[in-house]
Amino acid sequence: MNFETLKYKANHYVLILLTFVLPLERKLAPPLIILFCLTSIINHAPKKYFNPKILWLAALFFIYGLGIIYSGNKGLAWNSLTEKLSILVFPLAIYCSNLNIKKHLQSILNAFLVGCFVSGAISLSYSFFNFYTTKNVASFFYGNSSYFLHPSYWAMYLNFAVLIIYFTKKHLSSFLLIGFFSLIILFSASKTGIVCLFIIHLSAVLYQLIIQKKYLHGSLTILSFVILMGGVFQFSPTIQSRVNELLTVVLSGNTSGGSTTAARIEIWNISSKLIAKKPLLGYGTGDEQTVLQKEYKKGGFKHFETQQLNAHNQFLQTGLAIGLMGVFALLLMLVVPAYFSFKNNHYLYLLFILLVALNLLTESMLERQAGVVFYTLFN
Repeated sequence: MNFETLKYKANHYVLILLTFVLPLERKLAPPLIILFCLTSIINHAPKKYFNPKILWLAALFFIYGLGIIYSGNKGLAWNSLTEKLSILVFPLAIYCSNLNIKKHLQSILNAFLVGCFVSGAISLSYSFFNFYTTKNVASFFYGNSSYFLHPSYWAMYLNFAVLIIYFTKKHLSSFLLIGFFSLIILFSASKTGIVCLFIIHLSAVLYQLIIQKKYLHGSLTILSFVILMGGVFQFSPTIQSRVNELLTVVLSGNTSGGSTTAARIEIWNISSKLIAKKPLLGYGTGDEQTVLQKEYKKGGFKHFETQQLNAHNQFLQTGLAIGLMGVFALLLMLVVPAYFSFKNNHYLYLLFILLVALNLLTESMLERQAGVVFYTLFN
């Protein structure tokens, strides 16, 4: 094996390993990202010129960098920027690398699927062990549904895994895997995750019925999902309470009940009012949490203050930190890829973008490694 082949394979297998560990141990991701960057540099293909177009994907990172200038806490600002380093790193590393991403895309996606399956199997085993010792059905739900990730992020990962299977796998075992992942998403009790799962299955059924004319297949798909969802709902007080609280708040508009949905709406109102005071530049990178904490204390939201809750919406979180210019950059990072994926009939990519966008509405996904690495790597 010559050096050219060796460096190419090293670059390829590091990327495969990175996508595999993403749903598993988070501490392995940073060293693997560094290793991927190094192997990308070694596997560099000299190009005629540097294409500045790749940097538009990293525009948000640069605006956060500018936000450090007027930040009141430089330490928090640098921590926030470091957390978002993947936004800059992945476009540069993949552009620099000689890897044929289109050729290896399926193996990359397969590695992610295997990682999700292993993570799901470990999490489910852990839940069974807890149930055996406690006899409490809650051992399977919400925080207990995932050994490695927060339920919201875990549900987002698994929803993407379901999308991958729908678009790239056709044999029976793959659809059994869809059932497995769907079950764990329901166990996660993530409201956004369950809504996304419902949209994914509904879209798949409509595609089977309307486009492919597979009436039996489509009917069996929706029937299986309804039975699965109904069974989980019936035996889980956790799911019942979270779904009921969501419906109660949405239908009544009452945010005084103390539920997580009501809390989110209250935090969104607080964040929106703060953004209205400094719409153009925001409060500075890293200072968004500080101003939220002050507002929580001022408004008597003791629980929000104690838990140091962020905006639970990435658009509002970004607006607080770096203003409407940052929100515009974030929107471009979603709208432009969505446009080109639709134009080029790359529907898996389009649905990936929509999945991320929906999750950005209810979580500050780019404030955690689990969110920012997931989005930037696959994007």
